[in-house]
Amino acid sequence: MANLTDIITPTNLVTKTGTDTLTNKTLTSPILTTPALGTPASGVATNLTGTAASLTAGTVTTNANLTGHITSTGNATVLGSFTSAQLATALTNETGSGSAVFATSPTLVTPALGTPASGVLTNATGLPAAGVTGTAAILGANTFTGLQIEAAGADIASATATDLTAATGNVVVITGTTTATSLTMTKGQQMVLIAAAAWPLTYHATTMNIVGGVDYTCAAGDRLYVVKDDDDVIRVSVLKQDGTAVVAAGGGLTIGTPVALPSATSVEITGIPSGTKRITLALLSEMKMTGASGADELWLRIGDSGGLETSGYEASVFSDSENNPQANAFPMDTPYNATQNFYYAFCVILSLVDSSSNIWSVVGNSYSLGNSKKAYSMTGYKALSAELDRIGLTTYQGNKSFTKGDINITYE
Repeated sequence: MANLTDIITPTNLVTKTGTDTLTNKTLTSPILTTPALGTPASGVATNLTGTAASLTAGTVTTNANLTGHITSTGNATVLGSFTSAQLATALTNETGSGSAVFATSPTLVTPALGTPASGVLTNATGLPAAGVTGTAAILGANTFTGLQIEAAGADIASATATDLTAATGNVVVITGTTTATSLTMTKGQQMVLIAAAAWPLTYHATTMNIVGGVDYTCAAGDRLYVVKDDDDVIRVSVLKQDGTAVVAAGGGLTIGTPVALPSATSVEITGIPSGTKRITLALLSEMKMTGASGADELWLRIGDSGGLETSGYEASVFSDSENNPQANAFPMDTPYNATQNFYYAFCVILSLVDSSSNIWSVVGNSYSLGNSKKAYSMTGYKALSAELDRIGLTTYQGNKSFTKGDINITYE
């Protein structure tokens, strides 16, 4: 029997603190504390826990059950191939079906977009005929192949300035009988107005440009087509319920209401409608001297919304023996200082020469019974600062006054 010392030698012992090599030894359930395993030839890591900070990339060739979040500090070079269907199966809160979608240029098939916060429909096609609501800022040129229906809006009450900008439809009924001197519209706005009652309209070159250039009182049922053009002119076309024309063919002459002459030294006729091109003034009156003795004469003046103009006339009146040029009015006779009453009868025609500069040409004839029964002829012209809307008669010195008689105009 060998000696124990021959069997137990330093090279045959595994020491607690030393570094030893085990060859062909089997250890059953050993507990190793922070061992340096080197590079094991094999091993089963099923029950390993903790974090392996220095694992290098490799290939998992069998199924692995990974729990929790998987993170990577580098790029995953190979994850394998997944179809959109396989990815959808792995997800639990997806919506919709089909292919996975990425941010740039995706192709969506019949998506329900909800209410997008923004979007550009420049290249959109197939918009439904009845499914587009709201205001399209610019539609561009379009060809409508089906029936187009314009909304019938709520009634609008007539007013001096009838506002159509807040209309709720393109076809509205105008109620009431207030005289309208203007319409308020937006450029490009087109509407059909239907009068519910007698609705007076006053012609105006820009805010109520009635075809025919006349004032017109609508009857119940009359239809008006109104549009505001790019020059800010509101064009008004009238289709009368009774089928007649607004302005009679070959006529268009409007006869005013005779005005009884007051006991005053002047009289003024206003409200001559915009667009008037010709006026005939007729007068038959008695006048008498009322002030201090002295020569006086009868003057005709014209004016616009600013009043009768008192300068800029080029005119003269003459008889067989007298001539009376004037720059402040159209003179109807020559100075006369008799004290008795006398009668005037005269007719004056005023014709628009140039509408852009409001130049009027005037010719007339008068007859005075009290001034040696003389006949007078007058002619002249005058440029107004705006469109003519009034004429007036006055006396130069205020020594004559109208005592009776009438004055009237016709215009077209």
